[in-house]
Amino acid sequence: MFIVFISTFMAITINPHIIFAADLDRLKGEKVKLTNEQNAILYYLNNTREEIDRIKHDLLSLESKINILENQIKNLELNIKKIEIELKNTIKILNEKAIELYKRKNNSFFQAVISPKDIITFFKNMNLFGYMMKQDSEAINNYIETKEELIETKLTLEKNHEELNSYRDQYNSTHNSLLIKEAEYEKRLEEIKIQVAKLENNLKEIEERIKKIQLQYPNLKIVDGYRVLATGYCPCPICCGKYSSGYTAIGLKAGYGVIAVDPKFIPLRTKILIPGYGVAIAGDTGKKIRNNHIDIGFDDHSDALRYGVRFIYIYEIGK
Repeated sequence: MFIVFISTFMAITINPHIIFAADLDRLKGEKVKLTNEQNAILYYLNNTREEIDRIKHDLLSLESKINILENQIKNLELNIKKIEIELKNTIKILNEKAIELYKRKNNSFFQAVISPKDIITFFKNMNLFGYMMKQDSEAINNYIETKEELIETKLTLEKNHEELNSYRDQYNSTHNSLLIKEAEYEKRLEEIKIQVAKLENNLKEIEERIKKIQLQYPNLKIVDGYRVLATGYCPCPICCGKYSSGYTAIGLKAGYGVIAVDPKFIPLRTKILIPGYGVAIAGDTGKKIRNNHIDIGFDDHSDALRYGVRFIYIYEIGK
C-alpha cells in the first residue's frame, strides 16, 4: 500500500500540468500587474495612433506639394518646348532674310544699303540695317536666356521633387512600422483582456468560496484560499527518514495539527483551515514539498496512508 501511495505521489508531483494553485493575494497581484501593463499598452497605443495620424497628415501635405511640383515641372517642360519652337522659327526667319537679301540685290534692303547715291544715304541705310539686326539678335538672346532660366528652374524643381519623394519614402516606412507596432499592441491588449477576465473569474470563485467557508466558521477570519496537492505524513522513520526526531523545522511537535509547506508558497507559522481536518499551523518543511504541495500531519502512520493523495482547498486564517 505504501508503494502504491509513493507511486501515486511521485506521478502527481512530477507532472507539472496536474498541479494547480490559486490563492487570492497572488491572483490579485497578477491582476494588478496585468492591469498596469494594460494601462501602459493603452498609453503607448494612444501615442502610436497619434503618431500615425500625424504622419498621415504629413503624408497628405507631402503628396499635395509633390503634385504641385509635378504640375510646375510639366508646365515648365511645355514652356521650354514652346520657347525652343519659337527660337527655331526666329532663327529660320533670320536665315531666310539673309538669303533673301543676297538673292534679291535690285529690290532688296541689301541693295538699298550697298548702292546709295550719296554717303549720307549710305550711313542712314547702314544704321537702319544694324538696328534691325540688333532687334533680331536681342530677341534671340532673350529666348536663349529665358530657356536657360526655365531649365535651371526645372532642375531646381526636380531636385525638390526628389527630396520630397525621399521624405515620402521615409514617412511611409515609419508609417508602416507604426502600423505593425499598433497591431502588436492591440494583439497584446486583447491577450491581457482575456487574462484579466480569467483572473477576475478565478478571484470571484475564490471570494465566493471564502465567503461560504467564513459562514461555516464564523469565529475564524478567513483571508485567503489555495488549491493544493495534499498528502499525509506522520513523524515516523518511514515518512520522515533520518529527520524522524518527532519535531518539525520550527521546533513544534510533529503530528496532527501541523502541516509541511513550501515557505515560498505558504509562510511558516501561518494558520491554515483544512475542511474536514481542522485548523493546522504551517510548521514543517520537506525536500519534496514544493510550490502548492502540502503534507498534512497525522499522529498515526496508517491515518497518513489512508489520507492518500488529493487536491483540496485550504484557507489562510488571519490574525
